[in-house]
Amino acid sequence: MSLKAYLRLGERRLVKSTEWVREFKLALINEDKRALLGLCESTPESFVNKAELDEAFALTQQALTLMQTQKAELGGELAKLKKVRKYL
Repeated sequence: MSLKAYLRLGERRLVKSTEWVREFKLALINEDKRALLGLCESTPESFVNKAELDEAFALTQQALTLMQTQKAELGGELAKLKKVRKYL
């Protein structure tokens, strides 16, 4: 069973850090919030080297920025809907 299948089932398992980084990059590129959340919950206990740890940190920062941006966009859409609802 693939990593994605495990994450969909909500099961946690130890993942190799290189595999985790690769899967995190794919989820970030695809803006797959569910996969990002699952990967954040299954962060490896250790990384192969400092460079990989730094990369994982940068990726999680990018994911956080993505989530904050989408949250702001959603807030704007909700405000528009409230105005329309008030108008009707």
